Amino acid sequence: MFCQLQNIAQRNQEAFILLIQWIILNMANAGMSKHETKSEIAKTSRLRNTLHFPVFSKLPWDNTPSFEYYALKNCILTPNRHWCFIGEVHAKPLLLLRQSVWVRDLEGNDNIHVAFYPETGTFDYSDLKVGNTLCVRYAERHHFLDFTAGLRLEQLDFVMVIPTSLKTLLEISDFSPEANNTYCWICGISKSEKKLLKCGKCNVAKYCSKDCQISDWKRRHNEWCQAIPGYKKLVDIDSDVTENNFDYKAFR
Repeated sequence: MFCQLQNIAQRNQEAFILLIQWIILNMANAGMSKHETKSEIAKTSRLRNTLHFPVFSKLPWDNTPSFEYYALKNCILTPNRHWCFIGEVHAKPLLLLRQSVWVRDLEGNDNIHVAFYPETGTFDYSDLKVGNTLCVRYAERHHFLDFTAGLRLEQLDFVMVIPTSLKTLLEISDFSPEANNTYCWICGISKSEKKLLKCGKCNVAKYCSKDCQISDWKRRHNEWCQAIPGYKKLVDIDSDVTENNFDYKAFR
């Protein structure tokens, strides 16, 4: 084993250091309780799954290797899972020298500066409205020159805005449309008992009658309808992926 480590060190000193960090990190995590494992967290509401939707304070830094999010594969750091940061836009700067916003995350942290430095991809900046939810796949924390910490966004195909609040998005997640696609969203009758109708706009919500559809529209679906397509994109990830079969998944 020692000879193997020596060979790695000779080929790539940085990779050797990363390997040692990985060993230390895994030794530190050896005592993790079963309630903190991937299988346990995955049972919760999709957007409350902190493995795939971490709050800002848990994101990796863009200039520091994190073996919570990455693993060594052929001496190259490769993501070991998909993750996405979500935050509600609550303010925009008065002087718009660069496209940027301030967002609030699931933890209630509203001091998160998000700035755009586009290098690849496309994005409609008109979607950056106060009250909408910004979603950033593979987000990493960044230290700006003004001493603030936030997100520096360069690959825009990994950025999406959902036209609803974070609160409404969590309500959709807690309801779990994917788990209720064979039942009426109001009375709960199964499609095996009665033919279900589908919402013509979001193409997801199911109802056994026009009365149930109208009732749900008044109750919540008037807010949920335009947000559900974005929610579907957000949770459309392979939760079992590892560094061995990882492939980046863009929103566009």
